[in-house]
Amino acid sequence: MDDFEKNIKSYDASTSEDAIAKMIDIFKEKQVNGILLTRLLPQNHPLYVGRGNNQMNRIRGYIIAAFEQIGLPDNAFIFICEELENSKDAYVVAAAAKAVRGMTLPNAAILPFLQKAIYNIGHKDNAITFDSYKPDWNGTQKYTTATQELLATYKWMGSSAKEALPFLTDYSNGLITSIDTKLKNLILDTIYSINNDNKIPKNICCTPYQYNTPNTKLKDYASIKHSLLEDQNNNKISIDDFISKSYTIVAFFYTRCDNPNKCSLTISKLAQLQQLIDDSSFQSKIKIAAITYDSGYDTPDKIKNYAENRKFRFTNDYKCFRILNDDFDKVKTYLQLGVNYVGSVVSQHQIELYILDANGIVKDKFSQLQWNPEDVISHIKILSQESNKISSKIKRAIQSISNTFMVLVVAFFPKCPICWAAYLSAFGLSGISWLKYNPKFLFIIITIMIVNLGVLYYKSKITQSYIPFVLSLIGIFITLCSTIFPTIAFLKMIGLFLVIFSSALIVLPTKYNQLITNIINNLLNFFAKPLFK
Repeated sequence: MDDFEKNIKSYDASTSEDAIAKMIDIFKEKQVNGILLTRLLPQNHPLYVGRGNNQMNRIRGYIIAAFEQIGLPDNAFIFICEELENSKDAYVVAAAAKAVRGMTLPNAAILPFLQKAIYNIGHKDNAITFDSYKPDWNGTQKYTTATQELLATYKWMGSSAKEALPFLTDYSNGLITSIDTKLKNLILDTIYSINNDNKIPKNICCTPYQYNTPNTKLKDYASIKHSLLEDQNNNKISIDDFISKSYTIVAFFYTRCDNPNKCSLTISKLAQLQQLIDDSSFQSKIKIAAITYDSGYDTPDKIKNYAENRKFRFTNDYKCFRILNDDFDKVKTYLQLGVNYVGSVVSQHQIELYILDANGIVKDKFSQLQWNPEDVISHIKILSQESNKISSKIKRAIQSISNTFMVLVVAFFPKCPICWAAYLSAFGLSGISWLKYNPKFLFIIITIMIVNLGVLYYKSKITQSYIPFVLSLIGIFITLCSTIFPTIAFLKMIGLFLVIFSSALIVLPTKYNQLITNIINNLLNFFAKPLFK
């Protein structure tokens, strides 16, 4: 196992196709755990740098097909669903259909993806084989097709595929796509096998979608925040200037993409997302940035025409961009984009949409599988609620600090006791740290002290607990008395303590405030009873 892992870690653009195919054949022969092979599936793996789309499909398809024999690991499931949902290449679709049969048990969650694959493959099917990486078609090489492999997978699922029977019936009647007699018989045979499978389907909770957020950090964001973007109207702006002060939805596309399930559909869905934002409470609070993978080819005019043809509306908050000054690689690294190139031309890429906060941190990511505009709005709503809760907690913490810690700091200033009390009142009210002692300010200080008492009275009235107001009033009175009797040192300390305590008490959460005031009331009642006997 260690040797296999070492070899796979070393795979890069210089690794030959023959070496890769040989390794996969050994995996199948020795039944090596497929988790190692899963590492080679991401489109941005170094193995695919400089390789064309057809070459990538051959390599990835041969790897994927091997899972039928060696078993499909859980972490490979998302890649299989991705190819069934989005690919229009017969070799890759057939490989994904075979890989499903490497699952320990059938999972009904795969059914919508098998159905989408049948739509996708349509009349693009072809004769293929996985018996060897480089088959000899002049010999007696057996062949299959993507459609045959998809139907074989439905058949393998048996009773777990009964939900798909209405779709397969329509398919057999030519309502999905035109079919010949041979294909019709294959479909009818599949329907018969599913209907006659008496095994009770197992309920599997596993879903095909892996929610996964890149591990981005604020310090890493510094590497891209000054990167220049150029919009559809040739205007230039830094990434940070565009995304700051709001949530920003960032999606990727390029105009030369030949797969309508990816870039074209992404821009069309962004147009739908615009309408949902405009109709929601988030209008003017969310921005959209559609960024091309292909900055060299996609000029502002090209991206503008491409987006407008798909009903995307341009505003100050909704724009399409290309990245300037060769900074795309920095963005690719920061967001861990699933894209690869042959020279400057995109070879393959994932579907990718990110939600960034005002600091450029990725909060959510939708990748590989198709995303729904409604789900994106729902995630932003959740993020917004969480952000409001955090902001509220921070505000309460700051208020508490300003009413307690700052009071303590000011208390140590070498000023007269009257000014101490006044300063404490002033800080308890609003944290006016710039106020400095001067006899001319005595009138102002006394006024602030009275206002502060008024605020304490108002808050006490709301909470129906006048203890904080009474304590502050007593504290100020005792502090003033300490100036008349300067030799009684403890008066000053008692007065200061009462003012500080009342300021802290008023900002405590209601349940703690009530608890403390109840204790004080009980103590007062306890000591007052003997006086009135």
